[in-house]
Amino acid sequence: MSGLLREVRALIELLILPAIAMLLPWSWCSWLYWKISRFDWLFRLQVSGGYPNAAALGMVANKADWQRRVRYHMLVDNADAFLTLVRGAGWIKKYICLNSQEPVDWSEYRRRSCLFVAFHYGQGFWALCYFLQQGIPVAFLHLPMPQKIRWGEYIQIWMGRWRIQRVRKISGAQCISTGGSVEKITSRLAGNGAVLVMPDVPLKRETFSLPMTLIGRRAHLAAGALRYPIDHEIPIHAYTMVADPKTGLRQLNIFGAISYQDGQELGQRLGDLLSEAIASDSAAWYGWPYIDTLLDD
Repeated sequence: MSGLLREVRALIELLILPAIAMLLPWSWCSWLYWKISRFDWLFRLQVSGGYPNAAALGMVANKADWQRRVRYHMLVDNADAFLTLVRGAGWIKKYICLNSQEPVDWSEYRRRSCLFVAFHYGQGFWALCYFLQQGIPVAFLHLPMPQKIRWGEYIQIWMGRWRIQRVRKISGAQCISTGGSVEKITSRLAGNGAVLVMPDVPLKRETFSLPMTLIGRRAHLAAGALRYPIDHEIPIHAYTMVADPKTGLRQLNIFGAISYQDGQELGQRLGDLLSEAIASDSAAWYGWPYIDTLLDD
């Protein structure tokens, strides 16, 4: 694919279509995104890169429906950065449904340090908005953006940088880039702050990781950011958030503090939560293209 075509695709997928969310009522926009997601040229690289792995692991019941749901989730995920420019507390009250097995005492989250764990699943922008509304600013740990940009990547990189800026705005805390991040994470947690990590990233073999079982397969999860919380017994809370294509409502699932005896048990608890999320809507997980880096065999 030529560099020009990649730029045009990124312009449509990451800017033009997502920006529509600022102009329409969300229920209309969600409906429109579901209709648009029928077009197989949307997010073609991501869909084609993930489908074979998901299908091989038995996580696809219907190919056309699964691929359509992937496109819908990616449209909504990219739209959220724009949506946060024009929507606020009223939107949160109307479109976010909080699910928790036990009543959530937000004062406990505000009282002491907290490490939030989420996954590359669904849409997470509005979860950070929701947490800030409860008085909990959360510092997001992210991979650094490339400094050198090649032709065909300009819009993608620019939008990635802008999204990080939006996360900093809506979360109420400075984002933390990996690479020298341990000291910043340690400092924030030591100061009774909150940090968000997403450990289901492509795993390099030299990376510190925790073993787990993921959708019935032995796997590992990147865990460098979990060392300090484990050693200092800082509460680790997991959550997922995903949009419903039928209604546009966001389900924010809060799982509370994870109980574990050691790192291995923590890894398995996280593996169980991710497996449950994938089983609920496998098209909402963006890790399919690189799942082979997580699996042991």
